[in-house]
Amino acid sequence: MSTIGWILWNELVKSDYKIKYIEMLITIENINIQIIFDNNSSLEYFSIKIFKQINYILNSDVNNNLLKFDLQMISNNNIVNLFENLNYPPNVNTIIIMIDTFCSKSFLLTCNNIKLFNLPEQLVQLQIISLIPFDLSNLPTKIFLLDISKSDCNFNLNYLPDSIKVLYLPELSIIIQNNYQYQYKLSDLSNLPSSLIEINIGNNKNIVYTSIENLIKNFNNDIN
Repeated sequence: MSTIGWILWNELVKSDYKIKYIEMLITIENINIQIIFDNNSSLEYFSIKIFKQINYILNSDVNNNLLKFDLQMISNNNIVNLFENLNYPPNVNTIIIMIDTFCSKSFLLTCNNIKLFNLPEQLVQLQIISLIPFDLSNLPTKIFLLDISKSDCNFNLNYLPDSIKVLYLPELSIIIQNNYQYQYKLSDLSNLPSSLIEINIGNNKNIVYTSIENLIKNFNNDIN
C-alpha cells in the first residue's frame, strides 16, 4: 500500500482536480492522507484512471467525496526533509498538517524549525497542529486563514503574507506551577500583517480581536 500511496499522491500532484481539503497526519512511519474532492465526478474519474493504470481499487467514500491512503516515510527521511521535498496537488483550498505527539517529541531535540516549501499557490486556508514550530515566511500569497491554535509552540509571525485576514492563535500564556509562562510575547505579535480583521485567541476561540491595535492594546489585560 505504501508504494501505491505514493503513486496516488504523485498522480494527484500532476493533476488539476479541485480539492476542498487535504488532511495530513505525520507519524514516525507513515503520512496518513485524507482528501475531500470538490465534487463526486472528480473522485470517480480519478478512481477509474487509477484502476486502469495499476488495477487498484481506491479506499474511498464516494458519497462524501473522500479518499484515504498512506504514504510511507522514506527510510532516510525525517520531517524536515519531507517538507523540503514534498509537492502538493495544485488546486487545493485547505491543507491541515498534523504531526503526532510521539513524532514531534522524537524530532524536538534535533529540529527547532520546519520549513514549508511548494505549498499550492491557490491555497486559501492552512492549519498546523504540531509541537515543532514551522517557518511561515514562505506561505502562498492567497492564504486567507491561518490556524495554529492547537500548536503548543512559538511560531515566528513576522513574515506572514498580507493576504491573511483571519488568524487563530493558542492561549498566549499557560499556567505552570502557579506561574504564567508566555508562549507569545508582545514583541512576537507586533509585526502581524495589518490586513488582519479577526484574531482569535485560544482553542475555544473565546477571545476575538478585530485588529492588531486592539490585540496589542489589550494584551496585558487579557493574558493576566
